[in-house]
Amino acid sequence: MVKKPALLFVFLVLLDWATKALVLLLGLSYTKNYGIAFGLLQSSAFSSWIYHTVLTLVSLVYLEIRLGQKRGASYVVALFLSGAFGNLVSKLTWGYMVDFITLPGLGSFNLADVYLVAGLIGILADELRS
Repeated sequence: MVKKPALLFVFLVLLDWATKALVLLLGLSYTKNYGIAFGLLQSSAFSSWIYHTVLTLVSLVYLEIRLGQKRGASYVVALFLSGAFGNLVSKLTWGYMVDFITLPGLGSFNLADVYLVAGLIGILADELRS
């Protein structure tokens, strides 16, 4: 039986990829991000690959550990992991991430970046409650 956090993960990764593909298909305004989330590490493509790979692997290990402990924590970890994996899929598919949401002071980002930040906030809040 598939767990609900796993379904959330799959749904969010597909939603992230679909929005990026739609932006490219429709020719909407976007930024090519060769770095990591929120355009960090733009100057070092190799560093960003290491970052995405390590972030995804660490997230998988953390998710495995937390799934057995707390039900609620598994959802925020799935959220965080979907952001890490979503950006990794973009790097593998296009060689860069498609950033199409722009807010003054925050720069450009995508749904995977939102998942990462929301998941991180949830994980930190969960850890502080423990």
